[in-house]
Amino acid sequence: MAKNMLEALFVDTGYIIALVNENDSYHQQALYLSEKYEEM
Repeated sequence: MAKNMLEALFVDTGYIIALVNENDSYHQQALYLSEKYEEM
């Protein structure tokens, strides 16, 4: 793998749906993870 290539990241679509859908039962957890990993 080349030195300047970014690492691959797999994101389950369930996370994306929960993040954008305020009525999803996992919405709060998705928001928490979004904020947690944004700081990295």
